[in-house]
Order: sequence, then structure tokens, then C-alpha cells
Amino acid sequence: MPAALVTGIIDRQTNAVFDEVDVAGLNYCRQGPEWFHRRHPERVFCVSETYPQEIADTWPDIRHLPYLIGDFVWTGWDYIGEASVSAWAYSNPEPYGWMREYGNRMAIRGHRTGPYRRYPGLLGGSGLIDITGELTGQMLYRQIVTGTRRRPAITVRPMQLLYGDGATHTGRASRFIERGHDGVASWSWEGYEGRDAIVQVFSGGKTVQLTLNREVVGTAPVRRCMAEFHVPFEPGELTAVAYDAADCELGRDTLTSAGPETSSPHDSSACPIRIRKTMRAGTAPSCGSNPSR
Repeated sequence: MPAALVTGIIDRQTNAVFDEVDVAGLNYCRQGPEWFHRRHPERVFCVSETYPQEIADTWPDIRHLPYLIGDFVWTGWDYIGEASVSAWAYSNPEPYGWMREYGNRMAIRGHRTGPYRRYPGLLGGSGLIDITGELTGQMLYRQIVTGTRRRPAITVRPMQLLYGDGATHTGRASRFIERGHDGVASWSWEGYEGRDAIVQVFSGGKTVQLTLNREVVGTAPVRRCMAEFHVPFEPGELTAVAYDAADCELGRDTLTSAGPETSSPHDSSACPIRIRKTMRAGTAPSCGSNPSR
């Protein structure tokens, strides 16, 4: 889309319409408002069908450009249709043989790695909220970037898809642009003990310290509101603590592995159950952050 802006063709084709509306919408064109503003300073814009991970770019623009009122992301809630259009493809099949059955080919043309897939693929896969109403990692990331969530959020890339059935090393993943993050808020990966988990912590701080069962795993810088760790999986408690530039604690998040009383009757590695422990309101960390958010 930036290349199309330079040619001026979008301006020529939309000029008459945009002159008649109160707000001009720019689809797949988050770079457009500044470009159009230089030519039409009287117009008000919104960007539409932005990708979830682009919030790190669009939110600063929304805050600082008075002529940009917001964006519409694709998509807020997951939906039935466009089966797996935004689902990531993994080179290692998971234990149920999901990828072997239909995940490595398009239903339409037979090309490898998608995006559209045959039954049992039903969902689009791009939602900030999944089909059951649960927040996805993409929504947690959005909350951190926009400041609606102050404490960090831990997500773990799905180990049953990264490793498949018996692999000792992670396979390659092919991501689709409308799904920026595939992590889930779970530390229940029975059967994958000792193999590296890819832990992604979303935070608005400067650094994040990660501990596993009260042992420090490491500290990582936050880049574009995310810190990443590679941690050999071990059941227990995984805790992330975010710090600002002055090393003052901003908040923390903990994931706890499911115990026998909460284990799924099915293969827990294919269907992890999550238990999230959060800080209680009123247990204020240092520097005056609000742990109840």
C-alpha cells in the first residue's frame, strides 16, 4: 500500500468520495493518514482492517495525530468462515495428526501452507477474542500497547504445535499477516518436560525478569512491548515481573501448571488447561502502579 500512495492513484480514485464524507476510511493503509493530510489538511481519517500486531504503530499515531480518530482491527472477535485464513502453519504435526489431515494444503488450489483449509478447519483464526469469548495473546498485546493493562502478560507459544509428536527441536512456523501472535496464557504442557518453551511476555516496561519455581531464569529487554525467553519446560509457577527504566516494579503475572485435580481427561499436551494467578487489588507494588488493572 505505501507504494500505491506514492503513485497518487489512491488519491485520484477516492478524492470525489472523500470530499462528501465526514471521516475518510483507509483500508489496509495505516500509513495513509499522514500522506493524505499533507494534501488535504481539512480531512479527518480512520484506518480500517489493520492487522492486530500493527497496534504498536497505529496507537502512537492515534495519540499524536489530531486528524486520525482511530482504527478498526481485523478482527475483534473470531468467526466461523474463511477457515484458518489467519492460522499459523507448523512443520511439526501435533499429536492428533491435525496438520497431516488438512493443514498442509489449501482446499482451493492445493498449494502448501494455506491459507484456506478443509474441514475440520472452521474458524478464521484472527480474532483478538476467540470464538469462546477468551482473550487471545493478540488482545493481551493490544491492552499493553494502549495502556489499558498495566501489569505484564505471559504467553507461551503452543508446544504441541512447535514440537509435534516426539520432535526434540522446534519446527518452522509459517505465520499469516493477520495473526501477529500465536501464544497462549498456559504453563500446562505435560509430555514436553525439558524441551524449550518460547515464553513471550508483553509489557510496557523497560525490562522483564522471569522466574520458574522461584528460580530466576533471566532478565530480558522489552522491545516493541515484548520480551522473549527460551525456558526448558518444568511444571510449576512461571512468574514475570516488569520494571521501568529506574528498576521500579510495574507489576507481575503468574501462570501455574494444572494439577491432577484439574487435568483434562484428554491428552493435556494437545488441550492444555490454564490457571492464572493474578495480584490482588490493594497489594500495591513499588512506584505507584495499579496492580488491579
